[in-house]
Amino acid sequence: MKILLLGSGAREHALAAALRASPLTEALHCAPGNAGIASLATLHGVDITDAEGVTALAEALSADLVVIGPEAPLVAGVADALRKKGFAVFGPGAAGARLEGSKVFAKRFMERHGIPTAPFAVCTTLDEAEKALAARRAPFVVKADGLAAGKGAFLPDSAGEAERICRALLEERVLGDAGAQIVVEDYLPGWEVTVLAVTDGKTVRILPLSQDHKRACDGDRGPNTGGMGAYTPVPQATPALLEKIRTQVLEPTVKGLAEEGISFCGVLYAGIMVVQGNPLLLEYNVRFGDPEAQVVLPALRVDWAEVFAACCRGELHRVAWPGEQKAAVGVVLASGGYPDTYTKGYPISGIDVAEREGTTVFHAGTAFGNGAVETAGGRVLTVVGVAESLREARRRAYAGVEKISFKDVHFRRDIASKALSAPLVGIVLGSASDAPLAKEIAKTFDELHIDYEITVASAHRTPDAVAAYARNAAFRGLKAIIAVAGLSAALPGVLAAHTVLPVVGVPVASGTLGGMDALLAVAQMPPGVPVASMGINGGRNAALFTARILALQDRDTAARLDAWIAEAARGVALSREKLAPLPPAPETAFSDGEDA
Repeated sequence: MKILLLGSGAREHALAAALRASPLTEALHCAPGNAGIASLATLHGVDITDAEGVTALAEALSADLVVIGPEAPLVAGVADALRKKGFAVFGPGAAGARLEGSKVFAKRFMERHGIPTAPFAVCTTLDEAEKALAARRAPFVVKADGLAAGKGAFLPDSAGEAERICRALLEERVLGDAGAQIVVEDYLPGWEVTVLAVTDGKTVRILPLSQDHKRACDGDRGPNTGGMGAYTPVPQATPALLEKIRTQVLEPTVKGLAEEGISFCGVLYAGIMVVQGNPLLLEYNVRFGDPEAQVVLPALRVDWAEVFAACCRGELHRVAWPGEQKAAVGVVLASGGYPDTYTKGYPISGIDVAEREGTTVFHAGTAFGNGAVETAGGRVLTVVGVAESLREARRRAYAGVEKISFKDVHFRRDIASKALSAPLVGIVLGSASDAPLAKEIAKTFDELHIDYEITVASAHRTPDAVAAYARNAAFRGLKAIIAVAGLSAALPGVLAAHTVLPVVGVPVASGTLGGMDALLAVAQMPPGVPVASMGINGGRNAALFTARILALQDRDTAARLDAWIAEAARGVALSREKLAPLPPAPETAFSDGEDA
């Protein structure tokens, strides 16, 4: 196929790399492209929001497929103009692009089709906005209706600040027509995740979930940006959550578009806030996110040219979808001063070194100048590490970052750090006196490099706290809970009654019966409240059993557990030497087959 790609950012560089890797790609062209895309495609200096100019280019190239990267040409109806001329286009027409181009349209669409989202009010005057604010509590959420280059969403902490923002948008028109209408909505407490999916208007295929980092500085401080980095997968996103997103958000969206007579071929980007395990839709985009695309596209090994072409034919259901994915971390290198004023034209060094050593570098704000690649924008590069584990992908990304330099370079050093520092296991003690057992469990987890947290909560004295901990555990990213308790040992059962996570009970040797009562209490849970039961004071086994659960989903944990087991077996073999001078069994006693 001859493919024309529209766009000039790191997202488009990632798309160009994905398309170039396809055996279906005969020739790749890009308008306008950048210095990185130039090594993969023939560049053309065309205004991609000019429908006539883009159509003329597609005709001159005899393009078999046009892939539209950014939102501006989609909202401008470039896809419609191309389709009228008979071109296959991956990207929705102007009607479908209203999901991103108009926050008012999007929120009312969600309301019409029962898609969970925050309660909202549409305001066209300051008086309406003040009434909407009065009906809500801080923090407030105010959004301009139209496209505003990522500058149209506000989260003021006070009513006064919120009112000033509404006045600036509605009366002072600081964002022009984009702020002629605004949306005031409830603030949603929870954690955010980006869900990208491709669709042909009937079938939906979900890509790996990701999280981006919007703030300019470490610790989520500083001004909002277009994105300073992203990573995939998202550890706390469970299969149950993904199924809810599919059935409550994505599939109803595609069905709703069809019911309203809006054909849609392209990407659905759902910005999701997870509140107590339930997905609420913050916003739609109708294209790949940036920097999310830079990690998601390399992480999922599919033939992207085949996927995009199948969407255009309405045959996405025929494309096999992989069950496995890689981990990927992308770090954005920005010009000093971004997102405010910054200087362009600084030479960039080290890109080739970083790529030779195993990282992928996607160009965004770059250009050729003075015989070298120079900075030409706010976000200059995205440096991506891909690996089997998130930890290794992050290491590779930052190893690549260290090889690249240009004057006043700025980047965040904490991309994906929250995902890696989040505890995987919660250890709950019924009493602080159980701390020695907790230390035994912790020691084993430290040996296996498994993150954990430890707390005290009593099933008898603080039952509400125990129930709340269990309910919140999965939403916070925990994968299992170990409950250490003595005497009647109600703690494991109460935890198990309020979570779907596996709960491992460790009876403590205490009281008149020396822990036998605790053992029986843990082992004899009522039907429907299963708890794995260890022996009395079996903290080490509890840790190893939990590690086996984690190993089912994490290859690194599985490898470390295998090494631990092999070392334990070696210890048994060495202990045979201590039997001397007693007569030993021959080595053949431990062999299989004819040698035994």
